[in-house]
Amino acid sequence: SMNSFILAVTGDYKIPKETRFSNSIVIAIDGGFDRLIEAGKNPDILIGDMDTISEVSRISPRIEIIKLNRDKDETDLEAGLKLAVERGAKSITILGGTSFPRVEMILNNIQVASRFTDRAAIKLTDDHSETYLLGPHQHLAVTGRHTVSITSLTEISTIDIQGFKYDYSGELKRSSSLGISNLHEAEESGQIACQQGSITVTIR
Repeated sequence: SMNSFILAVTGDYKIPKETRFSNSIVIAIDGGFDRLIEAGKNPDILIGDMDTISEVSRISPRIEIIKLNRDKDETDLEAGLKLAVERGAKSITILGGTSFPRVEMILNNIQVASRFTDRAAIKLTDDHSETYLLGPHQHLAVTGRHTVSITSLTEISTIDIQGFKYDYSGELKRSSSLGISNLHEAEESGQIACQQGSITVTIR
């Protein structure tokens, strides 16, 4: 459905060949345009202050362009997330969202995106992992063999995880490393629920 949005951000990552763009609206966030072109995909929308695009000559006249002011109070990704939600996004994948060489951008991408979890299911990807953001009363099923790490974005979250090497039900504090490096190896899917608060679930 067109409630699915894929956002590609600026950064040092490769969009996997198996990425499925059909039935999604694809938004290039500034230099993310170059990553999409490398993957053979023209975005539907290009948003940004256009300061990190090298393939400018490849911008097709069919692309909707939203040029942002260079002196602004929000990142290009924040503007792109607002746009996606305004246009009815129910699912948002942020390609490269956790792959910046700049750690402050990764932290901010997660914090900003977590603001929209009540509007859309959100995940951020890089070359090695997928990070899902879950708000209150949201859950996630994990299949296959994976290392799974959970952190709390709010001071305290209440979580329930079943079907993993270490099952747990209770509080997870933001300052705790309790949720790091769990394992899913079972045949049946593992279930992760965020009952209160806001969490990240990273699967690799």
